[in-house]
Amino acid sequence: MNYRHIYFSLILSFMLLIPLFGQDSSVSKFDPFLQRELKSTGDITLLRQAQPGVPSQALSKLLEIDEPLYNVIFHGDDRAFDDLGIRFNTRLPGIATARVSLYDLLRAGYHSGIRQIEIGGEMTVNLDRSVRRINAHRVHEGEIMNVPFRGRDVIIGIIDTGIDIFHPDFRDTLVTNASRVLSMWDVRLDPEGDERNPENFDYGVEYTRNAIELELRGETQGAIRSADVNGHGTHVAGIIGGNGMKSNGWYTGVAPEAEFIVVSFTDGRFFPAEVVDAMNYIFTKADELGRPAVVNLSIGGHGGAHDGTAGHEQVITFYSQRSGKAITAAAGNSGNREIHYGQSLTPREESEFNLRIPDYSPDLINNDNYVLKYLWYESTDIFEVTVTSPNGFEVSVQSGDSVMVSTPDGAIELDTFDNFANPKNARVFFINIHTTNTQIPPKSGDWKINVHNRSGVSSGKYNSWIISSSMDNPRPVVQPNTGREYTVTIPGTAEGAITAGAFTSRREWTSRNGQTWHFPDAVEGNLASFSGGGPTRDGRTKPNITSPGQIIGSAKSRDVDINDPNFQEALLLPRQGYWLLQGTSMAAPHIAGVVAIIFEANPDLTGKQIIEIIEQSGQSDGYTGSIPNNEWGFGKTNAIEMFDHFEITHGIPDE
Repeated sequence: MNYRHIYFSLILSFMLLIPLFGQDSSVSKFDPFLQRELKSTGDITLLRQAQPGVPSQALSKLLEIDEPLYNVIFHGDDRAFDDLGIRFNTRLPGIATARVSLYDLLRAGYHSGIRQIEIGGEMTVNLDRSVRRINAHRVHEGEIMNVPFRGRDVIIGIIDTGIDIFHPDFRDTLVTNASRVLSMWDVRLDPEGDERNPENFDYGVEYTRNAIELELRGETQGAIRSADVNGHGTHVAGIIGGNGMKSNGWYTGVAPEAEFIVVSFTDGRFFPAEVVDAMNYIFTKADELGRPAVVNLSIGGHGGAHDGTAGHEQVITFYSQRSGKAITAAAGNSGNREIHYGQSLTPREESEFNLRIPDYSPDLINNDNYVLKYLWYESTDIFEVTVTSPNGFEVSVQSGDSVMVSTPDGAIELDTFDNFANPKNARVFFINIHTTNTQIPPKSGDWKINVHNRSGVSSGKYNSWIISSSMDNPRPVVQPNTGREYTVTIPGTAEGAITAGAFTSRREWTSRNGQTWHFPDAVEGNLASFSGGGPTRDGRTKPNITSPGQIIGSAKSRDVDINDPNFQEALLLPRQGYWLLQGTSMAAPHIAGVVAIIFEANPDLTGKQIIEIIEQSGQSDGYTGSIPNNEWGFGKTNAIEMFDHFEITHGIPDE
């Protein structure tokens, strides 16, 4: 429906709605990521010129735009959501998601009942021996009251790059061509032919179990257009719930009798509003089936305050308080990347650290050369940040100001968002070093960043992360840095997330070609060097627990191109259909499988209760040291021990 023209015809009557709207600029409610996006497109100028209820040239331009442009999370009250009349994809208490136009952004920004509009930071994707490492095989074998718990009647939600529906490990062991994938939503596809969006959502394509099984039986060919070309999602799904059919049980996952609901982000890019919609889709489907569900998020990024206040983090915490719902998340792979520095500065004190840009080959065709940092600080503080290039070109900015200067060493852009504070009263500096308009790329070397607390009374705490960069191998780093501390990625910093760090369960393997490989610096049983560590910015212990993450054998998607020049043949295992990956992306699904087993035994538990169960049963050894701590959380996962910490209400026979 083209409702933009309806709005245009009602501009004069819309003036009657002015009491619903506050007098603050609509832009003041946009999170820094949305402000940056609007600034890069030039739309922010148009929004500042337009006012709801006042006919103007700028407002007319907004009304002419028919298509949704931004996928956002709204924070506000129910009355405000009703007033806006927007078609929401997800609507929960205090939070809603929608794909909206600039005009809808304007109206929402001026509405007194809308507190914040968030686009958030982008996220990316972060069995054999490993299942035995967490004692899951003992649960499978019936050591608990002579009953084997294997995840039966539990839903596993996969929010990842997709799943290979043809892999035998995701089929029923007893019924030929019966799929254990109950439904799949590919958010990146546009409907063709008789394809449809999922019910209550306005994007993507949904495939039902019936459609999947028609494809498995060969009654349709190519009707399922979604494919896991990355392979990450299929590998994750195999760890959680692969039944090992293709390997005669060798590569059996943690909950091999659970069933799947999959949301596919086939391009490997994850945005907060879409992740919220994905969780809503999975939990709604599970509720319709009357089953408990655990959602796995082997994704993460550093685009936020790391304090649990991002919209998708709040939704995770909301669901964790509901019966039969839990969310596991990866701690991220930034533990050894030297991306964070922070301090607490006394009044008038200052500190300095270096952003070290390595020698690199700049992209001279697209001129896409940059390093992006965010520096979060307390809203009561007044900070001044000064960036000095390797050759001494200096740019300064105080809280509330913005500047962009081109230098012979590259462009220095400093933005502050003094009109924005998150729910825990944190504000942010945006630091972007990039190619100038005259196509001068950032110079390699040490860029000095001076942070000065201009406040007279406050503590001056700040945390700064490298968010992203165009350089890789090697990457930019900060010197000095805090090492592994503060490197857990978002949404692993959510209060309601069961966040998993990774330890090494194997360091040596034989690939398909018969060659033996090993990681020389890895120690079996010790924490993986890449595993992200805590605390969160607001001081909570993360991760909650650790599981095997280096290096893990699991299902390989048939759509992974092994002939790609960048593919590493060493990852292919002797058994066809399996390969090796490593990361906390592999640790989190071990925990998700354990949660599925717990839900089979007691489907009424909440995610919050399961966090307590997992933490109480964590195992310490000579590697973990005293627990809890911000590297290992509450220790290593021990699936058999968990059954001592909750009541078993299902699965036990009467006699």
